[in-house]
Amino acid sequence: MSHRTLRFRTNRFGQPSSGANPSTPSPCGEDCAEWIRQQLQAGGWRLTEPVASGQVWRLECHNGAQRHDLAVGLDAEGWRVTLNQPRSILASILGRASRVDGGLEDALQAAIVRDPAIREVRWFDSDPNGRDLLVLARG
Repeated sequence: MSHRTLRFRTNRFGQPSSGANPSTPSPCGEDCAEWIRQQLQAGGWRLTEPVASGQVWRLECHNGAQRHDLAVGLDAEGWRVTLNQPRSILASILGRASRVDGGLEDALQAAIVRDPAIREVRWFDSDPNGRDLLVLARG
């Protein structure tokens, strides 16, 4: 599976879900995941509703036959959006790597830079050991 990670800082998001049940708390960031969903849908992408999963909100993103999984969460370094491109069975058998659709990255980057409340935008690739390697940093 190939993935890219977008990290940024903002005070625009981060309120706990209004319907949160104290006995089963939802992760922070439903508002951020929903904002990302709306921005990408405006660009022609099809996305599922955000679903809480552990400490993140997950969405599926479709563009034609391509499918990507997005995970949105907040940690000590700020907001983190991970874009995963699952490998097909054939690609797995043949040992081919999958690549995150550059159009998805471009659409997400365009939405992020349009919002003046979002700062310290950084894109990462992961190395074979799962560590983030900085690819691009902006303001």
